[in-house]
Amino acid sequence: MKAIVFEAKNSSHLVNINQSSTLKEGEALVKTSACGLCHTDIEILKGNYGEDAYPVVPGHEYSGVVVEVNAKSDRVKVGNQVIVDPNIACGACRSCEQGLTNLCENLEAYGVTQNGGFGEYSIVKVENLHPIENLDMKVAALAEPMACVLNALGVANLSKTQNALIYGAGPMGLMLGIALFARGITDVTVVDINQERASFASKLGFTAVCESNELQTYDLTVDATGISAVAESLISFTNSGGNIIFYGVCPKDAKINLSPFEIFRRQITILGSHSLNKNIPEAIDVLKHQETKLKQLITEVNSLNEVNDTITGTSKTGMKLQMVYL
Repeated sequence: MKAIVFEAKNSSHLVNINQSSTLKEGEALVKTSACGLCHTDIEILKGNYGEDAYPVVPGHEYSGVVVEVNAKSDRVKVGNQVIVDPNIACGACRSCEQGLTNLCENLEAYGVTQNGGFGEYSIVKVENLHPIENLDMKVAALAEPMACVLNALGVANLSKTQNALIYGAGPMGLMLGIALFARGITDVTVVDINQERASFASKLGFTAVCESNELQTYDLTVDATGISAVAESLISFTNSGGNIIFYGVCPKDAKINLSPFEIFRRQITILGSHSLNKNIPEAIDVLKHQETKLKQLITEVNSLNEVNDTITGTSKTGMKLQMVYL
């Protein structure tokens, strides 16, 4: 089958590989329908998630169709359209026992440590598959990032949240806003220095600004940029008693300055969020109810070869809001 393969650090090629024809008990063979390209894929190629898994087929945001099953349960059947939950937790470590499977000490994932969605087929544990109905398969590929968004919002107490500020109008920032809409929080401001992205956010129904001097204060503030200076600035835009979520991925060695007294005096909660934690079913519900908005995030539909060009930096168009392979 054709697949993009990360053969070694900074080495990505579109090749033909042999797909195993034997399924172990509890596994299914899934034909990829759509797979989103994430910056995490680029970090995997750079070796920032370790190099032990090479060679590996990337792609952890994907949907597909079940073509073969070897399982006693009837969780999925041949012909089912499905979404893949990429996380493979050990189930035995302290984090798993506490229900924090996204923080598993032995966490693996399809598209990271095991072959994922940028191949024509992949073998997936049945327990990691979620059947769907009446949902565009391109939109379905957004289930994994939406699940990550919902995990982030889940760590915050949103019961008293009336308005929110999101820094960054990239795909994740916009999905954070759409998820807030789904939660009934419609007063959402999105900041991005890129005028084109800000305008696009405005078309989706957000209050969009390009300059921080246009901001007020908010019950929830979120960094979706991964820029240290942005993360550091959020406290000044957060209402007393409010929440700050560090969602963007800052460099490992980045440091920021915060006033412990201000956090104490204004009772501000600072939260982190990593990956998804069995949030796919909830994500599917959001996708179904916000499908029209989410379709607008898919700005490129490309072949495997074109996706590989983007991953390797040889594409003439560069990475858009969301690139999907069909």
